[in-house]
Amino acid sequence: MRRLWLLTAALAAVLAVTTAASAAGSQTYYNGSFINGSYATSSYDNSLACGWWYANIMYKPSWAWGIIAMIDTGGTWRYSYQQSGNIGIDIHTLGYAWTKKLLCKNNMSGYGTVYNATCVGSYDLPPGYQCV
Repeated sequence: MRRLWLLTAALAAVLAVTTAASAAGSQTYYNGSFINGSYATSSYDNSLACGWWYANIMYKPSWAWGIIAMIDTGGTWRYSYQQSGNIGIDIHTLGYAWTKKLLCKNNMSGYGTVYNATCVGSYDLPPGYQCV
């Protein structure tokens, strides 16, 4: 009986650590071709199992101009950045416990300019927050 109790306690401890560790992660929200002016967005982070978006990265060719953003529920672009080549925003140290979605966009001005891109968001729980 004591052995069963110890096994149950050990399993519960492993499960607790695994659950806490699984709060952080990343998710590809777009992978494909973009024609100029086209864009992709993630879901709002309140649809994630546990955590808020804190980083947005767009992988694309070095010549390709693009823009990424973090957009609140009112549609305001709270953080955005544009440049050629790979780009990223990380607000981990700025406070990210607010509902947002991620955006990546082909911001080229030439008609019909197409490139392939991968857009990835990272999420985590801010310090002091717990999964419900």
